[in-house]
Amino acid sequence: MSFCKVSVPGKIMLAGEYSVLFGGKTLSSTVSGKIHIEARTKSDTQMDIPQCWRIDSDLWREEAYLNSADTETAFDFCPLKQSTMFARDFYQVQQGEVKVRSELDTSYGMGTSSAIRLGVIAGIKALSSSKNQKSDKTKSTAYPDNRKPNTKDWTVAHQALTLQRKGQTLASGYDIATQLIGGLVQLSFLNPASYEPYYCSEEPTTPQSYEGLNELVHVYVGGSGAPTTKTVKETITWIDTKKIAEQIVSSSNTLISDFIESFNRPSYENQSRLYQAIYRNRQLFYHSPHFPRKIADTLRSVNGCDHTWSFKTTGAGGEDAILLIGKKSSITLAHEKMLQLGWKPMPYQFSHDGINIAVET
Repeated sequence: MSFCKVSVPGKIMLAGEYSVLFGGKTLSSTVSGKIHIEARTKSDTQMDIPQCWRIDSDLWREEAYLNSADTETAFDFCPLKQSTMFARDFYQVQQGEVKVRSELDTSYGMGTSSAIRLGVIAGIKALSSSKNQKSDKTKSTAYPDNRKPNTKDWTVAHQALTLQRKGQTLASGYDIATQLIGGLVQLSFLNPASYEPYYCSEEPTTPQSYEGLNELVHVYVGGSGAPTTKTVKETITWIDTKKIAEQIVSSSNTLISDFIESFNRPSYENQSRLYQAIYRNRQLFYHSPHFPRKIADTLRSVNGCDHTWSFKTTGAGGEDAILLIGKKSSITLAHEKMLQLGWKPMPYQFSHDGINIAVET
């Protein structure tokens, strides 16, 4: 029997929503909350039902057996079943067990589904590889230096994205890429449809960046959420109709530069420039179909908005999460407003961790 433990962090989009779909950059970060996956191969005598995979998750409170007759296409909308079936067939591991335990709440929009797809495929692939290697049974191996993209398995990331796009056809893949690499990451894609990253920078990933990031950006969760596929399709249609794609790319790229400058070299001037960049970017989306205008108008009425602090939506642009940007002393009134509206601070910190895989044979 081989045994594999995989941890995949949640993620937050800081800037670049929709811009990435038109050739622009994204800036995103992983968070300390993680999905934990345990995968193991088992012999016939160890299985209640031979030639199957047993899956169990605390996210959906389900336990199921997937036998050899089940096909991956039958489970397009369940990331755990979908990814287990795919990895079983592609990596030819015919029976075993997958357990998922989550520190992430699915309502926070922090990439639970992408984390499961990435982690399950990576875990079963690792089990497949371990079967073909002679090694000390007590030896534990892990992917080396999990901060560098060139040590990461982009093949697994591409497979996870292919499955994701069966339910979200316009997914850019920034979430999977961020969770693969870990940390504060800039990404853009020469052709989003091919998922081949031509720009991947970890330049902002410094100790100063993380100190600045956790001090300056405060994530609030607890909104009504947003149906991703519907939100993205309708927003892209709106962008095309308004012919503002170039404006969005330009505004987002400027915003990303100002974010990084504020994280690395915090100063009154840099933060003031950042607040104005956030305001301009936010105004571009204000009349989009799913922009949370009620929340935006409430926050805009709070003293100091876009001068000593600012705010923006994150992700698809619905009500998954709201970012308050500014020093804690500057966002006190905005924080109270968010609590009154039923929102609460994210229970995690920003983190530099990416996927981590450990195998024992």
